[in-house]
Amino acid sequence: MRIDSAVAENFFYRGVAFSELGNRTQAIEFLTRSINIVPKNEDVYYFRGLAYIRDGEFTKALSDFDRTVEINPNYAVAYFYRGQCRQALGDAAGAQADLDKAQDLGYND
Repeated sequence: MRIDSAVAENFFYRGVAFSELGNRTQAIEFLTRSINIVPKNEDVYYFRGLAYIRDGEFTKALSDFDRTVEINPNYAVAYFYRGQCRQALGDAAGAQADLDKAQDLGYND
């Protein structure tokens, strides 16, 4: 089990690095591999959601941010980006609710 966690962590960091380098396809691939090993890590869903946003895949990003806040309801920045996704998808009321929640949790853009 410990080896699996180490492999998942390695995939996570590789995914984040590829995202920072602008290679979102590779980022999403490695982050997905990490999720397949350890499916309850909110940070992995958060960073994959960011990669999806950067690719304009707002529905996929929204799903990842949903999972992020399901795992950790106090993940303020995930509410902010989920609000951004909802805004892009035409859900103004949902977007406002998420932005308010992010602010309530201490996130200030």
